[in-house]
Amino acid sequence: MRWFRHILVILVAAITLSGCSFNPMDYKAKSGLQVITPDQSSSVFIDGQYLNKTPLIEKNLKPGVYHIQIQPENTEYVPYETDITLRKGLLTVITWKPDKRPELSSGVIIELEALKDKNASEVSFTTIPDTAIITINNKKEFSPVVLTNVQSGVQEFEVTLPSYETQHHGIDVKPGYRTHVTIKLGKLQTASNTDPEANADSGDAVTATPSAGEKIQAQPDAPVAASSTLSATTNGMITILKTGFFQEGKEVLRVREAPDSKGAEKGFAPIGAQYQYLGEQKNGWYKISFNSGEGWVNGAYAKLN
Repeated sequence: MRWFRHILVILVAAITLSGCSFNPMDYKAKSGLQVITPDQSSSVFIDGQYLNKTPLIEKNLKPGVYHIQIQPENTEYVPYETDITLRKGLLTVITWKPDKRPELSSGVIIELEALKDKNASEVSFTTIPDTAIITINNKKEFSPVVLTNVQSGVQEFEVTLPSYETQHHGIDVKPGYRTHVTIKLGKLQTASNTDPEANADSGDAVTATPSAGEKIQAQPDAPVAASSTLSATTNGMITILKTGFFQEGKEVLRVREAPDSKGAEKGFAPIGAQYQYLGEQKNGWYKISFNSGEGWVNGAYAKLN
């Protein structure tokens, strides 16, 4: 967790770099991107084109939506892909801690968006997985959440979720802007999630009962999918891992129509179930065969066998 403490200063400084935001600039039509991967040098690609190695900062990019890939030089560590929005005159900061498995990797993305009200200050928090607890100014909120009338200046916040690493960060809240904060939480290191073979299907996986703090209400009309009847193979299968999310007494993982936590739900996959992998990954999500169709599951809770 040491890197989280160190990165607080980096994030605050990066958001307010001279020539990158808030002050009059010589290149107001351009955008900035900063990518930091503590202790792990990585190559950064933007829309498939190599940009540079980390740590990097580019201040002369065209505004728009881009697909970013972070490829660690150490091939034992998994790459990370996501879409970001670069806005005119502003800097987007990605701080990423790669690991050997997607569910152990973690990081934070900070993007800025101008508000019509130049006196307003807002912060939006999105976490992967969602329903994490955000503590800021001694107040607790569940993600995703948008906070309005946030006091300007440096604000420190904490992100917690059972069985995940706690993250501590700082942001420089500016009047006239909404700060978008996206946090990918990393699973705590345990014997089960550091050894890929330890996450095999277990008979008691779907009979676990949640504690009061873990039980989350889902839409009452969302169906619970039956376990896949596909036989296990050493390749091309996705195994659903523990999630801490329960529906109708079963621990499950949401299956979505798109590789995004905001995608429409197609149903729920019980932990321990296996589904055919359809050979496509995007934004850390796996595409699977699901209920006679297709769906996407978050790679933080799924293992490719």
